[in-house]
Amino acid sequence: SKAVQEGGDDTKIRVRCMTDEKLRFFTDEGNVYSVMVEDIAECKLKDRGTHAASLLQGLGKEEKIVTMLAFNEQSEADILFISKQGMLKRSACAEYKTSRGKLAACGLKKGDSVFSVLLLKQDGELLLITQNANAIRFFTDSIPKQGRTAAGVKGIVLEAKDEVIFADVIDQKAELVLFTDRGYAKRLPIEEIEPQKRNGKGQHIIALQKDGSNGEALVYIDWANLQDVYDVVQFHGTHTAIEAIQIPKETKQGKGSPVVLSLFDDVVTEVHLSFLQS
Repeated sequence: SKAVQEGGDDTKIRVRCMTDEKLRFFTDEGNVYSVMVEDIAECKLKDRGTHAASLLQGLGKEEKIVTMLAFNEQSEADILFISKQGMLKRSACAEYKTSRGKLAACGLKKGDSVFSVLLLKQDGELLLITQNANAIRFFTDSIPKQGRTAAGVKGIVLEAKDEVIFADVIDQKAELVLFTDRGYAKRLPIEEIEPQKRNGKGQHIIALQKDGSNGEALVYIDWANLQDVYDVVQFHGTHTAIEAIQIPKETKQGKGSPVVLSLFDDVVTEVHLSFLQS
């Protein structure tokens, strides 16, 4: 069965939590909203659910939720913010001790926005990847712990008009899957990305051709699971289902393989992981 969806909306975030816990909704504007799980109406899978705007008091019209996290203020874990301009801010969970409502969670420079927020339970390796296919991998112990409203430190040096579009702790994951705007894709073993120090330019992880034949930018990145199916959406509305196992594995020097036909302006605009399949 499938959940009821409106206007092409799909599942973005899933969080496992208990009814006596508190959910934190982090937004692109650097705010956090706290809501008790028990205050969210229980629904069946086929129901439309509760709109976030009715739960989050003070949510701006253009403000977007980027992450939901469930954690205890007494937790020894840290909250790690990653901005589109490659800034990183790490703070203790205790910094976000608030009953309910809106709280400034992260300082942002003009023109920047929060891309992702991670719960960092222990130090490990962080991976950042940009739209222009640059990736940097470094240890999280190089990120200093700061106060709640600090702007943070730089994680990656960006090229002009580039931005971070993927961020995650590497953990035990083995390989990535990449899609370009021209319908090329590949699976990339994580070993292809060499560790380096924080605040570097990173390394190219796909050979984007100068003529743009295989794409000018990455549109989707995620950890590869061979059981996954991706919904590839193009500018003129075509949807194509691509199985992860169909996507070839390549080195970072590889240019990817075409998985959908993209002619003229019919570029790939979105790729979705199929969470729910009938």
